[in-house]
Amino acid sequence: MKTHRPLQGIEVGDCGPKIAFQATDNGYLKFTHFRQPLDSLLCRYIQISADGTVTKDPNATKLAYGGMLNLRIDIHFSTHYYLAKMATIATRYSFLRRQFKGIEGSKGPETQVINY
Repeated sequence: MKTHRPLQGIEVGDCGPKIAFQATDNGYLKFTHFRQPLDSLLCRYIQISADGTVTKDPNATKLAYGGMLNLRIDIHFSTHYYLAKMATIATRYSFLRRQFKGIEGSKGPETQVINY
């Protein structure tokens, strides 16, 4: 408890960065030949009795699917924000960026990308 290192038989890791979800930090926890007391398990939808019998909540699958579906809907509805942001950046850049030679013989500045 003083070092906060995992105990023998417990593996803790990071799943790494996610595309477009840098703020989400996913990790994993793996138990190998590790006995956990029943009163400290995080059993929200599954109950384990002292003899090892597992009882599942019949609505647990629907709840897990609902959470996943909600996340996918949020991803779909947030795309308009990122698309608008991308279009704003591209438009501003094309107004500022000058490239391409001007009219033949002109000594003026290069043409703006938006005008090309």
